[in-house]
Amino acid sequence: MVKEIDRRIIIGISMIIIAIPYIFPFPLPMKIQQSTRDAWDNMEIVPDGSTILFAIDVGLSSLAEMKGGLVVLGKYFIERQFKIVIVSFYSDGPVIFSSYFEPILNKAGYKLGEDWVNLGYISGVGVAYQSIATDIRSVVQTDYYGNQIDSLPIMKNINDASDFPIVVTIDAYNSVRDFIKYWGTPFGVPIVGFPTGTCYMVYYSDYALGLCEGLTNGVKGIAEFEFITNYPGTATAGIGAITVANLLLIFFVLLGNIIYFRDRSKKVNKI
Repeated sequence: MVKEIDRRIIIGISMIIIAIPYIFPFPLPMKIQQSTRDAWDNMEIVPDGSTILFAIDVGLSSLAEMKGGLVVLGKYFIERQFKIVIVSFYSDGPVIFSSYFEPILNKAGYKLGEDWVNLGYISGVGVAYQSIATDIRSVVQTDYYGNQIDSLPIMKNINDASDFPIVVTIDAYNSVRDFIKYWGTPFGVPIVGFPTGTCYMVYYSDYALGLCEGLTNGVKGIAEFEFITNYPGTATAGIGAITVANLLLIFFVLLGNIIYFRDRSKKVNKI
């Protein structure tokens, strides 16, 4: 009878079961990589209420993998009452900020100019990193919305890299390495990166050498950070869905083998 079940029913049941982690995200026991633990530890060292630099350097093409990082970092920053200076060295950054990060800040009652400021997209690659590290106002005079930064309370005592206790970057191209080169090495600013899985493999040597204080590994690292901070989200849901899918696959393989050997045994007995 089991063999006669319409495959569409099996596929439908599988889709429903795999969707459960996305509807009700639940943390799974997981081994936390040391690089993820170091990312959290170094952010924990920063005093509550500090003004930090947050770089959104991902494109729309990486959003499926990195959206969870934006959400969990937003929640964590708010929990720590950090004041946030947002920059982007990737042209999609301001759009991603407005769509996915700003709503989190607004929901928490964060006020533009007092609790956060978005300096927008800054072109120039290495020159841009270096310029804002030495003198922010030499590059940026207004925020993304056209407000003079000198009129914003959050920018009152912010002039260069030395005024930030940490840099956190969510990254899909070369942000971590550029911050290491222009902020970490010259100014001693701790760099914590949330890169895509591909970039993580490139940056791991920098982390291993102590040039980067913390690093998460794509969606898996974000899920680990969600677990540490107790904010399960889309990364946790994705890992849960993959786990459930693998368990379903194992179940169907075992079921198929059981049915096969049962039928084979019946044929042998008839002979």
